[in-house]
Amino acid sequence: MVEIVETVGERIKRYRQMNKMSAQKLADATGLTRSIIANIESGRRSDLLFSELIALSEALRVAPAAIVFPVESPFSPAPFGSLKETVAQAIENLVGAGGSDFWLETPAGELTSDLLSVGRLLAASRSRLDNLRADIRLRVVSASGEEELGQIAVLLDAGRASEGESVRMLTVRSGDDRMQYLARQHDFEFERCAELEAQFRKVGGDPGQTPGTEEGWSHWEFG
Repeated sequence: MVEIVETVGERIKRYRQMNKMSAQKLADATGLTRSIIANIESGRRSDLLFSELIALSEALRVAPAAIVFPVESPFSPAPFGSLKETVAQAIENLVGAGGSDFWLETPAGELTSDLLSVGRLLAASRSRLDNLRADIRLRVVSASGEEELGQIAVLLDAGRASEGESVRMLTVRSGDDRMQYLARQHDFEFERCAELEAQFRKVGGDPGQTPGTEEGWSHWEFG
């Protein structure tokens, strides 16, 4: 049995057809010309610029890795590279999450591995913090309306939600025992996020906006 290997262009065409998009519609959505789309899909163009990859990914609503790799066969050999990896390993290594010592053999590799590793942890921590704040906000509004939001926001921005008398009072008045639990979880995650930001700076990263500052997340959930 001869294995039929799907090219990147054929994969793009398949996703486009699955989404019921014409080639012209895909061209319009990506800002590429109809002829470029045709050349990529037919294989007349075997190279794909990074900007084109991102544009196609966004237009097709699929991850860039799903365009580059045959994600339906994660344990098959990766179609390119010299590391003799599977598709799954190649995707992990593409974002520096593979844990391979190969990337630690040079100063640049070690630095970028640290940045990617800590950056992912920081992004996950910020996402959990966002979700906790959104949950607390909904419960505050449900218990007492909008009037309590300002006071709760100040406590959240300081990482002291579980210490606030306001939260304890809301717990009593609303009968929502989960409020104190969420406040404790928020303060724990707030501290962890701050530690990860410090760690990210230490390895040379820029964490950008910081919770609890006017330029950061302060009160944005409650405006």
